[in-house]
Amino acid sequence: MNSIAPDGGLYVPEHIPHFEVDWETFSQLSYQEMAEKILALFFDDFSSEQLSDAINSAYRERFNHYQITPVRKVSDYYILELFHGPTVAYKDISMAILPYLFEAARANIMPDKQLILMLSSTGESGKAALEAFREFDNFRVLLFYPKDIMSSLQEKQLKVHQTYPKKVVSIINNFRETVGTLEHILLDQPLTQRLEEQHWHYSSLNAINIGRVIPQIVYYYYAYAQLIRQNEITIGELVDFSIPTGNGTNLLSAYYSRRMGLPMGELICVNNENNDLYQLFTTGEFELNRPTYHTLSPSLDVRLPRNFERILYYLLNEDAEHTKHHMDELKQTGRFKLDPEDYSNIDDFIATCITNAETKAQIRQTFENHIYLLDPHSAVAMAGMRKLRREGRLTHKQMVIATSSPYKFPYATLDALNIPVDGKTDRQILELTENILQYDLPDSILESINTVDSHLYSITHQKLKPFLEEWFNKLD
Repeated sequence: MNSIAPDGGLYVPEHIPHFEVDWETFSQLSYQEMAEKILALFFDDFSSEQLSDAINSAYRERFNHYQITPVRKVSDYYILELFHGPTVAYKDISMAILPYLFEAARANIMPDKQLILMLSSTGESGKAALEAFREFDNFRVLLFYPKDIMSSLQEKQLKVHQTYPKKVVSIINNFRETVGTLEHILLDQPLTQRLEEQHWHYSSLNAINIGRVIPQIVYYYYAYAQLIRQNEITIGELVDFSIPTGNGTNLLSAYYSRRMGLPMGELICVNNENNDLYQLFTTGEFELNRPTYHTLSPSLDVRLPRNFERILYYLLNEDAEHTKHHMDELKQTGRFKLDPEDYSNIDDFIATCITNAETKAQIRQTFENHIYLLDPHSAVAMAGMRKLRREGRLTHKQMVIATSSPYKFPYATLDALNIPVDGKTDRQILELTENILQYDLPDSILESINTVDSHLYSITHQKLKPFLEEWFNKLD
C-alpha cells in the first residue's frame, strides 16, 4: 500500500525465498497455477483465496494468448513474448494484477479508506495502468506524462481514458523535476494526515512500488518451464536472459528469480544510448547529470532507473547504510564512484549498450532472415545478446525478452524496414504493420485511433503543486 518507505527509501523483500521446484510436475502448470505458488512466497499477508481470485481475475480473459507469456524459438535462440496483454506491452503483466492486490490489501488493513494512485510515465506504464484500472471506479488515478515526447499514437491511447475518476495531465516542461515532486509528495506527512482524516490513502503505481516487480518473477519461471515442455533444455540447464533495461523492473525480477533458484546463466542488462546502468556495471561509476538521448526505444530513455536503489542495494551485498550513503551522495553531487571492494556482486550482471543504428539493423536483419518482426525495445535486447555472443561472452542457450509488440511503435519499426512513413496517418501506418504481421490490430490500438480527438489537461511543472492541492480539495 505504501510504495515508498517513511525515510524515502524503497522497500525490498525481507528475504528472498529459496524455491524448491520439482520441474517434472511444476513445468506442467498453467501460468495462473504457477503464479499462485510463486506470489504466495512474497505476499503472505493475503489469504490463498484472495491471491487466487486476484491472479485469475487478472489473467483469465485479458490476454490474447492462452499461455499469457509464450516462448517462440527463432533460429537457435528463444524470444519470451511479453506483449499479449491489453496494451501489447510487458507492463500489462504486473499492472493487470495490481487493482486486485490493492483492493485486497485495502480490505485487510484499511477498509475505511479509498485509494488515490499516482503515476508519472513516458508512455507504456501510463497506458497499462489506465487499462488495468479501467473498471475500478473506487480508485482515483492521476497520470502525468511529458508533453511533446510521446508519439501522437501514444497520446491518443491515453485520451481514451480521460474520464472521471481517472485524470491524465501532460507536463509541458521539466518532467524530471515532476517525477521528483510526485515522489516527495508521498512523504508529505501533513498532506498524508489530512487525506487520512478524510478517509483517503495515496500511493504510487510507478516502478518504485515493489508490487510492480514481484509479479514479473512468474514469467521467468514460466519461460523456463516452456523450454522443458518443448524438450529444448534439460532440467537444471542454465539459460541466459537478455533484458532491455530502462527502469530496471525486468532486470530486478530476473535477479530475484535467480536468487530463488531458477537455473539462469547470465542476466544481460542491455541499455540503449542512455547507458547509465551499463556504465555502473562496467566501471562502478554513476553520473546523473548526463544528457538524455531520445532514441527509437523511448521506454529505455531513463537517466535514473526507478529500481536503481534496489539494484545498488544488492550490488552492495544488501548493506542498507552503504546504499543510503551513495544515494545521498548522488542527490548532493549528481554522481558517485564505487570502490572495487564495494561491489563484490557486480558479476551478478553482464551489461552492454546498443545504438539507434544497431537497433534498426537488428529489426531489419531479424525480419529478413527469420520473418519475425521486433519492436525497437526488443531489438535492443536482441542486438545486445548477439553482440555479447560474437564477443564469446555467452556460453548457454539464450532467451531475449520481447517487451512490446511492433504495433506499439510502428513508425520506428517500419522505418527500420525501409518502408516510407513520412506523411502517413497513424491509421495508415498501423495498416501497413498489420499487413506485415498478418494478425489483427489489438483492440486497444483500434480504440485509440477510432476515438474522437480530445484535449488533455496541460500544466507547467511550476503549477504542479497548486494543481494537486486543488485536485485533493475536490475529493468527495
